[in-house]
Amino acid sequence: MALICSIDVHVYVHCAVGFFLTRHSELMLTKRLKDLYHRLLAGPADSPTAIQLLCQVLTNIHAYLVEEELKMIKAEAKCKYETSSLNSLLCHASF
Repeated sequence: MALICSIDVHVYVHCAVGFFLTRHSELMLTKRLKDLYHRLLAGPADSPTAIQLLCQVLTNIHAYLVEEELKMIKAEAKCKYETSSLNSLLCHASF
């Protein structure tokens, strides 16, 4: 029973880590976290709780990737806006 409770705590901890990484996504790229996730994903999924832990890790990775994609979309939109503004200024300045 103690092992199951311990694994349940791990699931809750990884859920909290996922929420934290949503705000601080740069931490997802640290070697320590990457190694931890790799060990968890490569390890056995021999119980329902272990499977729940694996699902939480995958959920965290998915949330990280979605957040990074949103950042890229915003950066691209900003770049397009700035480029169009600069082009507009250059066109008006030449007259």
